[in-house]
Amino acid sequence: MWGRKNFDKQPYWNHLEPVDKKSFIKVPLPWQSSPENPRAVVLIQEHEDRVYLENLCPFCGIELLPEERVVAWVNYDVAPTKEGARVFSDHHPFHIECMRQARAFCPHMKKTLDSEFKTDSFLNLRKEVDEQLRKYI
Repeated sequence: MWGRKNFDKQPYWNHLEPVDKKSFIKVPLPWQSSPENPRAVVLIQEHEDRVYLENLCPFCGIELLPEERVVAWVNYDVAPTKEGARVFSDHHPFHIECMRQARAFCPHMKKTLDSEFKTDSFLNLRKEVDEQLRKYI
């Protein structure tokens, strides 16, 4: 796991920019993902499961504390888009600084409005997210 104290150990994915087919940019890789495929990030299902079971931030893999202020993407439309299928942990609470990174690089989140995100304690947001996502499982 990597996190706020060791962002220098964060894995990166060399993403091919659509504007220039010869250029790569370094994109921070979420903890629950793998750069296995050079054209797309691949979900690590074990990490995805641990996000929920151990109350971890999907981006850094560090535990979210019960009363910690966190942010969650509360647009629960989880249908696939042209960028590909979303993963459920996209809607799980994130550390605030981790969500800033995710919104800068995630193909889905970087196109979102500020109004699609909510900040609250981890316990409150986790309860809301779980209730909403049950509709899709």
